[in-house]
Amino acid sequence: MGANAAYRVIGASLPRPDAAAKSTGEAVFGVDVKLPRMAVGKLLTSPLPHARIRHLDTERARRLRGVYAVVTGADAPPRRFGFIKDQPVLERHKVRCVGDPMAAVAARDEETAEEALELIRVELEELPAVFEAEAALREGAPIIHEELPSYGAVWKVQRWGNVSVHSTIAFGDLERGFAQADVCYEDDFTTQKLHQGYLEPHVVVARVEAGGRVSLWTTTQGAFNVRAQVAELFDLALSQVRVLSPYTGGSFGGKLHPTLEPLAVLLAQASRRPVRLMLTPDEELTQARPRPSSHIRLKTGLRRDGAILARQATLTFDTGAYSGATGPTANTVGARSALGPYQVPNLRVETFSVYTNNRNCGSYRASGASHATFASESQLDLIARRLGIDPLELRLRNGVVNGVPSPTGSTYTGIDLGAMLRTAAERIRWRAPRAPYEGVGIACAEWGSAGRGSAAVVKLNEDGSVGVLSGAIDLGTGSETIFAQIAAEELGIDPRRVVVSWKDTDAAPFDAGSVGTRVTYNMGDAVRRAAIDCREKARALAARLLEADLEDVLYEDGRAYVRGAAQQAKTLAELSAAAHNRPGGGPLVGAGGLVSPAVPFDRQRTSGLMWGSQAAVSIAAQAARVRVDPETGAVAVLEVVAAHDVGKAINPNATEGQIEGGISQAVGYACTEQLVYERGVLQNGGWHEYKVLTSLDMPRVQPILVEGFLSDGPYGVKGIAEAAVIPTAPAVVNAVADAIGVHLRDLPLTPERVLRALRETRRAEPPG
Repeated sequence: MGANAAYRVIGASLPRPDAAAKSTGEAVFGVDVKLPRMAVGKLLTSPLPHARIRHLDTERARRLRGVYAVVTGADAPPRRFGFIKDQPVLERHKVRCVGDPMAAVAARDEETAEEALELIRVELEELPAVFEAEAALREGAPIIHEELPSYGAVWKVQRWGNVSVHSTIAFGDLERGFAQADVCYEDDFTTQKLHQGYLEPHVVVARVEAGGRVSLWTTTQGAFNVRAQVAELFDLALSQVRVLSPYTGGSFGGKLHPTLEPLAVLLAQASRRPVRLMLTPDEELTQARPRPSSHIRLKTGLRRDGAILARQATLTFDTGAYSGATGPTANTVGARSALGPYQVPNLRVETFSVYTNNRNCGSYRASGASHATFASESQLDLIARRLGIDPLELRLRNGVVNGVPSPTGSTYTGIDLGAMLRTAAERIRWRAPRAPYEGVGIACAEWGSAGRGSAAVVKLNEDGSVGVLSGAIDLGTGSETIFAQIAAEELGIDPRRVVVSWKDTDAAPFDAGSVGTRVTYNMGDAVRRAAIDCREKARALAARLLEADLEDVLYEDGRAYVRGAAQQAKTLAELSAAAHNRPGGGPLVGAGGLVSPAVPFDRQRTSGLMWGSQAAVSIAAQAARVRVDPETGAVAVLEVVAAHDVGKAINPNATEGQIEGGISQAVGYACTEQLVYERGVLQNGGWHEYKVLTSLDMPRVQPILVEGFLSDGPYGVKGIAEAAVIPTAPAVVNAVADAIGVHLRDLPLTPERVLRALRETRRAEPPG
């Protein structure tokens, strides 16, 4: 169906079926899972950032009454996990960051477990440590992973020394491009580490059955990913690992890969009873995996009319002690986002993910893109003001259009950057006069949907109601509602008669994970295919019951009938009842699955990337209005306009909610949030010190859903989750520069930094 197709429920803002359970407290989250004989697990972690484990004595802890098990690296499987296999379950020989687990205990209650930890004696030999990525790259820096070349990886990785991942994109003739440029500008930018800010801490319950089969109740974005990595670590068949997913209280990338799961399994094996491991809210800040910090250097050459001729970019990410998911993905996404949705004939981007002795990092809603876009969009504003060109006009002049290649050589299709920019600028009143210390800024972003496999099953109940089985986990984004709408649309029924189940790898078909804006594009299409398969089986049954040729049987609005005889229709409920009771048939079940086709790109342009292209690319433009207090330096974000190409909004309210949530996180990224470390030790290790925005801090948000530029996904949908968060921070930073006349290049924009910039500007002004 095209952009103007008439749908029954696609495009309707339907309420979420889980709303009542969550608002009344009936929903079961990880903390609510309780099993008979369940023990409490606790971790003994390193107080030092880099140290050799000389001796670890657990005898006194083992003898403590109420302790069921104590495990160390000697008890753990020798395998490592991660995209790069660099992280052990428990390290045997040395620790690489503060908080690195050295031992774990399982006991009858939390108090006993804490007492047991105090009885463990550890002798550590402190080793030289490095805490800055640039320092870790220097010759003679302490090596974090001496065995790095021997680690496995899920793709062909470039690495050496403390570089866990190195990636490049290059095309054209960079030297010639800079030589042809009238002006060249070099600028440096930095971003901070920050936590994903989900409300529910990590929690997992592990149970090992008598035959060795493992069951895990865990808060995760990817149940099948956890299953695969746990099975590999403990040398089990996939069928010997079952992952159950309670409701998840937020994630945003922070629960993408195993964290506590392997440790919980190890404790459950040793204690022979179920074990629960859970981080406290404050432990979340010290033990979980924040977004990495970065240093970005851009050199851009242009003609005086603003046409970009060349860009050179170097992005350095501090991935911490282990690469996890961050090193590979931030490198790839950062490299692909270093130019933004703009055209340039000559480009070279290098990205480095660097080991340090800081806490290892993780994914957080477009890691890599949020870093690179902040730098790129900030420099565009700097360049515009240097050349005396309107920042909006500079973007329009250089923006991509349909048919031009992306940095990796794939082709832009189904986009209109100009429409996004003009819409955002008009709504923010771009050319209107502004009060003193008030400013506006604009920024763009692009994002696509990640691929890999998804499968779904749609089954008809005896009364014609529908069950959807999906392996995609609803993280609170409303995907359960979306799948119900898709199934209802294809079967022509009320979506309230559809129930979506997704909580068990034993029952649900495979899904690659709720990550990378892939859920609706991939799993949504799997559900659509399964519903169509079910519908066609119902139509075939109707042909037999109505004694008609299949090609003469039509199906619409939940009814099958013979062409020209609509009064003799069979409802879906009647067909389902017949299927359950008619010999020779059987209940009606549809199946659908796909691996999204790869988008072609130019492999000669890339090196070391995990992937070179994404599907269903969409464009976003956000504009911000801010006010700066000249006496305190405090930044008030007054308004954000967010124009997003969504292809087709299946549930507009849910789409707008994603945009508003992303902007909330991104304003915190821009202005307040920062994990502060000193020699690897977190200095603001409590939520009262970590400045997450409240509802009182939120700006007015105008989400603008631009439809019609359709993708090849279900109903033409394009993803929104990551796209919503990427352009906000540079739009805010550019607005602050417009307000105070100086461009800050380091996040976050704390009052101290803004006030310092204001004072330096005043000192630079001529007297009188």
